[in-house]
Amino acid sequence: MSTTGIRSSWDVASIRRALRVLGAQPCPVSDPGAVARGLRIVRDMLDRRGVRTDLVHAPDLMPLLVAGDGPTLVITYLDDAHPGASEPGGPPSSDGDLVTTPGITRKAGVLAACGLLGSPKFDAPPVTLIVETDRHRGSLALEDWLARSGRRFTTALWESVDLPIHVPAVFSAGMGQLIARVQVAMPSAGDDVFSACHDVGHQLTSAISGLKSTDAEVLLPGFYDDIHAPGAADIAAIEDIAGRFAAWARIGEAPEGLTSAHVALSAFFAPSLSVSELHMDDAKVARSASAWATLDLRLLPGQSPDAVLRALRQYVHQRLPGATVEPLLVRQPGLGGLTLIEAGEVQFQRYPIAPGDSPAGLPLGRGLARRRRALRRRMGR
Repeated sequence: MSTTGIRSSWDVASIRRALRVLGAQPCPVSDPGAVARGLRIVRDMLDRRGVRTDLVHAPDLMPLLVAGDGPTLVITYLDDAHPGASEPGGPPSSDGDLVTTPGITRKAGVLAACGLLGSPKFDAPPVTLIVETDRHRGSLALEDWLARSGRRFTTALWESVDLPIHVPAVFSAGMGQLIARVQVAMPSAGDDVFSACHDVGHQLTSAISGLKSTDAEVLLPGFYDDIHAPGAADIAAIEDIAGRFAAWARIGEAPEGLTSAHVALSAFFAPSLSVSELHMDDAKVARSASAWATLDLRLLPGQSPDAVLRALRQYVHQRLPGATVEPLLVRQPGLGGLTLIEAGEVQFQRYPIAPGDSPAGLPLGRGLARRRRALRRRMGR
């Protein structure tokens, strides 16, 4: 915990100074150290305004800043750059009221969220501010903090000023996730090490290659069962932002042969399976003794991570009887209630599902996630 008796207000001059200092600190997703330094700058700004802050460190995870203790959760994040974009350092440039530098929109969003705290206009605002540094990895630190702290929130707001959507907006659901490791090993050390049947790498790649078609369709039996299909209004809401969303998603590398509508719809509605890691032990004398693959499955509301895991185990064991399938992360798809919005008392743009790895889905989930010790090992590598 850190507090200070020195209080300074969020006036125009202090906001300009904050933008200049934070804007000069690159916070690309590819540089965890730089993002952590940016988080310390944000903490110092809140400390100067007498805001009580807690810098949370969990093993093998990026740090997380928690400020305030109100019942409404406000989430923002610092890891701002698209993985395909570059972000050089250097101070921002100013031209009148216009400030430009890589990532300045994201940093301005962080400062706007910080404005809820430490301002004389707000006396003890009923919010808890979260500043993340690992959103691109799936908000793992936020999930860990929610699980360990025991805090419960009736309302969660996700600051998304730099996403190409109409704001303010409400996401009615969040995607789920299953990360699993499939491992196969040689039966015993006494077997013939020169036998072709013990080529575990070929066995593994042959098995997992049958999980997807050449058209990226997931072939795992029952994978698409029970999905809550989007309605006409859901699809219309996404198509309304398709052009801007596709342009934003194509930073760095443009998907070939996909229309803007296809890119946008796939970010919101596409359950998927991908191989995020494929590894073999060194061959040494003859062949590798073991091989493993890490699979990342994204799930829509209606899909059950437990049912998908059972189907995956059955699929693997039919092809590799001695293989193991270990869940590293199990996150239920979130489905929230929109009673207030449905009643028409508040008018927000509504989107059916938060795109990709966003913190929007975490407060929606029932029971959040079931963690495994293996997740710690994976994130520590």
